[in-house]
Amino acid sequence: EGLTMRMRGATMKKLLRMEVGFHDDPEHTPSKNVFALETYAFRSGNLMLAIGAYANVFGSLVVGLVLGFIISWRMSLMMLALLPVVAVANYVGMKMMMTGQGGTPEELKTAQQVISDAVNNIRTVRSLGVEDILVELVNGWSTPVAKRGKAKAVTGGLNFGISQGLVIVVFGFAFWWAMWLIKNGHNTFTEAMQAMGTILFGAMGMGQAMSLVGNAEQAKMACHDLFELLDRESKIDGIDPTGMEPKDAQAIGRIEFRDVKFFYPFRQDVKVLKGITFCIEAGHSVGLCGPSGGGKSTILALLQRFYD
Repeated sequence: EGLTMRMRGATMKKLLRMEVGFHDDPEHTPSKNVFALETYAFRSGNLMLAIGAYANVFGSLVVGLVLGFIISWRMSLMMLALLPVVAVANYVGMKMMMTGQGGTPEELKTAQQVISDAVNNIRTVRSLGVEDILVELVNGWSTPVAKRGKAKAVTGGLNFGISQGLVIVVFGFAFWWAMWLIKNGHNTFTEAMQAMGTILFGAMGMGQAMSLVGNAEQAKMACHDLFELLDRESKIDGIDPTGMEPKDAQAIGRIEFRDVKFFYPFRQDVKVLKGITFCIEAGHSVGLCGPSGGGKSTILALLQRFYD
């Protein structure tokens, strides 16, 4: 949890330091940035779980086998043959239980974004009368997800039932073998139960731990994306204390544009400013007039150095 918190803090700081053009990129929309904060740091922190899972697998297997062979080597040999079945069954069972804990599908993320925008702009939606269109859009994204979810639930239930049934079959066979050893005087009841229990529960622990190891691949991918963001340098860092400062006292407060041409980084086909020139002396008030999309907000954005 501490590692996840530090990663989320570092990601948030990096997002705040990135230039405005970075956030204009369709690949860095607010919803995707929130997804990075929620998911990347959490999955990266799961690497620690994977390391613990590997240790758990090794410990469960070694301790179970050692204790089992010390108590009864005959019972342990039979249980060793059944070990893969128990481990695989518990691995599949744990995977099925964790299936519902995955992330939100991309279709639902898009639908959630549309619903959020529609609620925030409900007056515009009502004035345009597009409620039915929005409902159709949301249904179009959510219906395939629901169908896949139903199919996944059926197959997941079958796999879980079969895996748990295999464990019961192994238990039955182990008890039959223990009865045969006791009947023929090779082991006492206590020895047979102890040997069977140590190896059987060791194998079950190994299978459950192995189900956590699969998250390591997601964690590696999340680490790659996370550090790609953290290593990226901001083109315009407003927090960085270095930079040019005006030395001429008369120039402080004076604003001058000379044949400025500008287009937004991700809309290069639309020229917003087409060679604008003007000068505002310090202490003067000037109004910027023009139609919507004429570049008034762009001029203010350039003055604040949102763009170079």
